Amino acid sequence: MLYQNSALIPQLCGIIHQHVAISFFDEQGCFSNVNETFCRMIGFDTQELIGRPLCDVCPDAPIFDLLTAKDHWSGELLMRHKSEAPFWVNLYLHTLDVSPSSPHHYVAIKESIDERKRLEHAATVDSLTKLYNRTHFNNLLEFEFSRQQRNRQHASLILCDIDDFKKINDTYGHLFGDKALRHVADTIAHSIRKHDIAARWGGEEFIILLPDTDLEKALHVAQKICHAIAHAEFQKTITITASFGVTQLRRSDNTASWFGRTDEALYKAKQQGKNRVAH
Repeated sequence: MLYQNSALIPQLCGIIHQHVAISFFDEQGCFSNVNETFCRMIGFDTQELIGRPLCDVCPDAPIFDLLTAKDHWSGELLMRHKSEAPFWVNLYLHTLDVSPSSPHHYVAIKESIDERKRLEHAATVDSLTKLYNRTHFNNLLEFEFSRQQRNRQHASLILCDIDDFKKINDTYGHLFGDKALRHVADTIAHSIRKHDIAARWGGEEFIILLPDTDLEKALHVAQKICHAIAHAEFQKTITITASFGVTQLRRSDNTASWFGRTDEALYKAKQQGKNRVAH
C-alpha cells in the first residue's frame, strides 16, 4: 500500500507542493512560509510575503477569529492578487501545535475557484444591469417566501417599470436605452439594503424583494427610488422616470398571488399618471 512504501513519500510531497497552494502563518496572522504554487496564485514572491499580514491579501476575512472554538476552518474566501484583482479560493485552515511550549502556527491550503465563481455569476446576474436575473430572483423569492411565512415576518415586493421606455428607444436608439436601464439599475442598487434582493425582471421592468419590511417602509423605499431616478443628472435635456407597484406579503398569499397584486399596483401607478408609487 502507498503508506507502506516510504520511497514514494518524497515524490508525493513534491507533487503536492507543485500543484497545491500552501502557506503558513504565525499567531499574529503573518505569513511565515509559502510554497511556489501559492506565490504563482497570488502574484507575490516569497520574500514579499514573509512577515506580511494575511489581511493584506484577504482584507474582509477574520479567519483567525473563526479558530477560537476549534482548530480548523474551511470555506470560500475572496483574496486579492498583487495586481489588485480579486479572485476566489476554497480555503482549508488548520492549527499546528509545534510543541507544548510554542505558540500556535497555522497552515492554509488553497484551491482557486475563480472560474467556477465566474460561471455562477454569469448564470445568476443580468449582464447589462449587473442585478440578478429573473431566474435567480425566482429561486431567491421562493426561499424568502417560505422563510417569511414560517417565521411570520413581514416582507414586501416592489415592481418598477421605466415610463415610456419604447419611446426612449425609438427616439434616441437602443444604446441610449441600455444606458437608461443601467442608470435605473444603479439607482435601485444604491437605494436598498445589503440583504434586499433586486433583479431585472425583464425588458424595462425591475423587481425588489424587501425581507422583514412592512408596507409602510416599502412605500418609503419605493418613493425614495422614484424620486432619485427622476431627479438624477442622467442627461441635460432628458428626464427618465419610473412607476412603482408595492405590496406586503399576506398569510393567504403564494408567490404568484403576491406578485400578481404587485403587478396590479404597478398598473394603477401607470393609470394614475406615471412617475409615482401605488399599492
